[in-house]
Amino acid sequence: MYANAVIVGAIVDVTLTAGEGLLQSVEWDTMGFDKGGYAVSAVVDHVSEETNIDDNTRIDGGVIVTIVGDVDGEGEVDVSDLYIMGSAYQSDPMGSSWNPNCDFDNSNSVDASDLSDLNENYGEVGA
Repeated sequence: MYANAVIVGAIVDVTLTAGEGLLQSVEWDTMGFDKGGYAVSAVVDHVSEETNIDDNTRIDGGVIVTIVGDVDGEGEVDVSDLYIMGSAYQSDPMGSSWNPNCDFDNSNSVDASDLSDLNENYGEVGA
């Protein structure tokens, strides 16, 4: 997996039969990356006897690296982030109000721990 042109994850030793697909997740540790937007893409190497290599690259959306608490990705932790978190508070991935951007600790629950993280950075502006 790539973030812009930087490799941020890899999946190796996968074997698929003709017509078979695979959905994989890759965790990306953004520590050390500059704050800002990154295009996310994945590339599958060409394999022997493959006739269609046009579909071996997938570019899908992007990621914004920002400070903890900046739910809306606009570069600062402010009242708009608190408002969004209030709408998602006490939700989980099965709930209609779930917002994964509010689950800062990746616990699959928007809870007091996440609110505390937002509070800790309230008023901060990203570089």
